[in-house]
Amino acid sequence: MKNSILLDGVNYQLNTTTDVFDVTGSVKVFIVNKDVKDLKFNMTDSSTLEIINFSEIASDTKIEINMHNNSTFKYVSNIDVSASYKLNILLNMLGNNSLSDIEISGVVSGSADISVNSFDEVGTIDNTIDENIRILNDGGKVHVEPILRVGSRNVIANHSNSITDVNSDYLFYLKTKGITEYVARKIIIDSYKYGLVSKYEELKNIKK
Repeated sequence: MKNSILLDGVNYQLNTTTDVFDVTGSVKVFIVNKDVKDLKFNMTDSSTLEIINFSEIASDTKIEINMHNNSTFKYVSNIDVSASYKLNILLNMLGNNSLSDIEISGVVSGSADISVNSFDEVGTIDNTIDENIRILNDGGKVHVEPILRVGSRNVIANHSNSITDVNSDYLFYLKTKGITEYVARKIIIDSYKYGLVSKYEELKNIKK
């Protein structure tokens, strides 16, 4: 697998079945396709995988990651859901001394069902699992389900999730600075849409 891959329907053509990638070394994946459906990544020992998912959602997405010894996985996602969407992330930690970090932020004006299922294999040691999900509900319907299944005592596992509306106090504060309500709302909403992925130079030409 290449060190950097762009899944955008032009540089990469999706198959009709689940796409399976074997990850060795350090790999960075950018998902900007509106129709990415099922992806599976098998990480070898001592590999690093970073997935950056920046999409205006048009179809449900399932991503499965299988980690082995001394591996590092990071998932960063900003989503914009105006219709109906299901995101299912399945993380299997099958080895030792590994780290996973999942961050999801987005805006939902439609309907979103987000499931993050992290499973630590029985008998593994010195693994760390972090899940952080932040969703701004802009008049939509949101269900978030962060699941941690830990099979060993010698594992650090953390998760947090929040679903909020536009903060009226912060909105008022911005308006006191002479910003119109429309622009103030846009500032707040855009922080959820673009806040995580804005640091990636590769996506700056894509951001709207």
